[in-house]
Amino acid sequence: MIRPSYALKLAHTKLKTKRLLLIVTVSVSALVFGIVIAGILILTGASRSADSYLRTALNEKYLVSVSPVVPNEVMGFGSMMETPSDTLRAHLLDLQKRYTDSQKKLAAQYGVTFDESTVDPILKPSPFGDKDALGNAKEVINRQSPAYQLYVTELQYAWLASTNATTAELRKIADARGATAYYHNRYASISYADTAYLSGGKEDLSKVVDPDIPGSDAIQNSSYTFTDQSLIKRYILPENQARRENKTAIPVVITKEEAVKFFGEKLHLADEPSGSAEKIAWMKTLQEKINGFTYQACYRNGAERSLIQEAMRQNQTTSNDDTAQKPVTTFNLPTDTCAPVTVNEDTRTSAQKVVDAKLEEYQKAAGIHTQPTTQLLTFQIVGMMPASSMIATNLDDLPSLVDSLLSAQYQGGVFIPSQLYERLLEANQHKDILQSSVDSFGLSSEKFTAAGVVPAIIAFSSVADAKSFMDTYTCPGYDTDGCDKAWTSQVYGAANYLLIDDINERMSGVAWLALLIAVAIAAIVMSFTMARVIIDSRHETAIFRALGAKRHDIVGIYMTYSILIASLIVLFSCLLGVAGATVIELLYRDAVASYVAVAYGIFDGLDTFSLIGFDSVLVGSVVVIIFGVGMSAVIVPLIRNVRRNPIRDMRDSG
Repeated sequence: MIRPSYALKLAHTKLKTKRLLLIVTVSVSALVFGIVIAGILILTGASRSADSYLRTALNEKYLVSVSPVVPNEVMGFGSMMETPSDTLRAHLLDLQKRYTDSQKKLAAQYGVTFDESTVDPILKPSPFGDKDALGNAKEVINRQSPAYQLYVTELQYAWLASTNATTAELRKIADARGATAYYHNRYASISYADTAYLSGGKEDLSKVVDPDIPGSDAIQNSSYTFTDQSLIKRYILPENQARRENKTAIPVVITKEEAVKFFGEKLHLADEPSGSAEKIAWMKTLQEKINGFTYQACYRNGAERSLIQEAMRQNQTTSNDDTAQKPVTTFNLPTDTCAPVTVNEDTRTSAQKVVDAKLEEYQKAAGIHTQPTTQLLTFQIVGMMPASSMIATNLDDLPSLVDSLLSAQYQGGVFIPSQLYERLLEANQHKDILQSSVDSFGLSSEKFTAAGVVPAIIAFSSVADAKSFMDTYTCPGYDTDGCDKAWTSQVYGAANYLLIDDINERMSGVAWLALLIAVAIAAIVMSFTMARVIIDSRHETAIFRALGAKRHDIVGIYMTYSILIASLIVLFSCLLGVAGATVIELLYRDAVASYVAVAYGIFDGLDTFSLIGFDSVLVGSVVVIIFGVGMSAVIVPLIRNVRRNPIRDMRDSG
């Protein structure tokens, strides 16, 4: 039996033969595995750094926005082309009769005449002229009818009595999936709608009557959302002198894009630079300048806007025709910003004024009178965040993916931190003009709130818990087609952590695929090398056999030879992998770190970003695979070699 030391010496001696073949084998294999190791180091480092940044951005909370799935008809959004059944038709007509009877009775109490013909009927002919089998015009439900609102109220009470989409049930199932906190407040469904941003503090009355087509700007669209302060505290800037001196303005957190668009010129802000490092300095400057900045918006309700329209019509009629009969009441357009319309002249008789006063009292009692209202609102910017973005679902769409990956997922427009808002004096809160959000709660948010059917934001301690809850109990996003679950859900917070987790899983799969490709290439190269070496060593093997060496001795020599080659491949693969990863780290680390910081809008409290990370499992797997490939490559040709007749090999060689 050959000693292991002798086998090692003989194997080492063979390294000096077939040097060109050895160099090619080691070089090709080391290059392939070196690329794999470099990729593992980069992916591991980037993933760990991104996860660290993500946990910091999310304050260790993985938030899920949850909303109850309310049927369209319960929300008052039933089909405009629905032809009711005979039973439903009879019920709707009964509701209309009950409504008109109640209005007649109420009108009689106030001494006014109720004109039934002025009430929108609950059924109307199909706008497309559709006819039934008998040739009669089809009737469809009229959603504008006041009697239809009674029907919707019935549907709401019936649905609320039967649904399990309640806060109590939500807490129960979320607790089972590891929920750590719940967020909801009574202002979650209301907002300062019907407000117009006053650019430069001036009001364009023509836009009140004929507003521009709404865009995506929350400030321009008066898209204000109350939220728990803790959910956006990372983006709330430190209190400064401007904020300490102003205790009357409504606090808001806006996006960077709107800060630049609406206030950049006023703040004398330079253009946004292209370099990531320069962007950080630029954004810090923007944060400093925007903190405490105030802007104004004018609220005018529908009745006030109607008065402005009437005043404009009167002015136009007078200017075009001096002989035109003047209305009994004429109005003055406001001259001051956000001032109300005033009466210019009232020529009504005393009797007519009495009749109109009774009519107004009746309308108030019936809930159909709206007092013209206007209010000037002042908002103060107390924070700034990245722009909200729609969540990408197509991972093949690279621009959408990158935007969704690195953008905030709040989908809330301009945020009003509830706790800061509550610090204002009641007179400065303007609660009397807050309006319910029909989109979230239907026609009567009070009923839904009382029943506990309200949206919520739930915090989980891990991505796995959040994902498990969403997959098990909710429909994704706003897509409820074919989904019979009680809630919808989507990611909420500073980043789309589900997408990041999905990408990490895919990258892990890519890493293993790359490793398999590397194994295939290395196996082919090493198998060829070992086969060539063993075939060329048949004479040597025959001599060893003739001198008394056993088959296992021959196997030991060539196995040692393959281990030496594998060791060289491991050494050079690691050197190449570390060198490649280091070069990428030096070239791109700072730029990537700056880019991510800008995207998240977070510049302090972050760990050092690194593109190199060591995964002992993956790297160890590569090393084990290299040795495994090396030993596997020698088995087949070696078995064939030791089974050959040594006398024949010596004769053939001679």
